[in-house]
Amino acid sequence: MPDTLYQKIIVLISKVDSLSVKVDKLSDKSELSLLTPIIAALITAIFGTLIAQAIDRIYKNRRETKKDLREIHSQSVNLKIKLKDLFRQLAMYKFHSQYWWHIHTKESNKDFSSKYYLEHLRSQSETRDTEKEIGEVKANFLAEVVKFEKLKGKKFNVDNEKTEIENLIFPKAKTYSDDISTDKLREELAEVDEKELREKYFSRLQVFQNIIDKMV
Repeated sequence: MPDTLYQKIIVLISKVDSLSVKVDKLSDKSELSLLTPIIAALITAIFGTLIAQAIDRIYKNRRETKKDLREIHSQSVNLKIKLKDLFRQLAMYKFHSQYWWHIHTKESNKDFSSKYYLEHLRSQSETRDTEKEIGEVKANFLAEVVKFEKLKGKKFNVDNEKTEIENLIFPKAKTYSDDISTDKLREELAEVDEKELREKYFSRLQVFQNIIDKMV
């Protein structure tokens, strides 16, 4: 129960007691003796209603706060799921950028080489777009965290996690030396290297999960 509301209730109760005492003193006067019980009852009823309303507001605010916290938690989980898909895409595009670059440099046929180079450029463009979208989703996630902090107060401290998210860095994709043939890249390295990069990116999701776990 918030201190301010609790204090207001205490004040109301003390006022009821104070007024009751004053009414009791008035009962010593014969002309008011008949009205004393009525006045006391009215005072008690009025302040009793105010106290009941104050308590009702407290519990209503508590219910609303719990609802808001659940909604923030749910939204944070959804944003993390979206980030996982974006991290998968980013790993794919970054790998493809290096993959097509290597294929392009190894290709002797100019037409094919030009085609592979365009694929390289497309992957670079997709990489930039995905990085931009990741930045937006990260910002939305952090905004939810700030809302949660305001509702929970000092009990919810994730400053270290927020700093880690703000400074999140993704490893670069592997580059391939000239002695690696296109066949070796296609048949032996491509699937393994892309998966390895994807798993590295997925590991960056842990800090988001750490915050979500603290919200429970």
